[in-house]
Amino acid sequence: MSLDVRYLELLTKGPFETKKDERNAIYAEKVLWLRKKGNMLLCSMLITDAASNAITSIILSMLVGEAEGFAISFSVLLIVGEIMPQAIANKYGLVINAYIRGISYVILFSTIIVAYPLSAILDKILGEEAGNVLSKNQMKRMFEQYEK
Repeated sequence: MSLDVRYLELLTKGPFETKKDERNAIYAEKVLWLRKKGNMLLCSMLITDAASNAITSIILSMLVGEAEGFAISFSVLLIVGEIMPQAIANKYGLVINAYIRGISYVILFSTIIVAYPLSAILDKILGEEAGNVLSKNQMKRMFEQYEK
């Protein structure tokens, strides 16, 4: 979700200076449609995340007891389900999203009955996703940083 739609659109445009730029353009094109469905994708992912967390806690509490099940599920889900994916996706987000987009489509369409109305409400209340917009002054400072 951290991939900005405008940034992805920019990546798809040539000319490309390196082979890496060309690969990134291919990856960006693969995830752009999904990413344009921002609130619906967010709702789908959060619904799936909440359901999997609940199921994991319930199953572990039945297997090892309530307190132990809570402690194990909390620890495992925090490390394996939240911290590690964020750390990895921070560096390789575009590539990972391009490769797992099939899973994202399955999640999106399997939760559409609940996710679509929620995302429509979010779209109505919040409007379209603005993305990363910089002022002229911010852009000037950014270019000054790159020149150094």
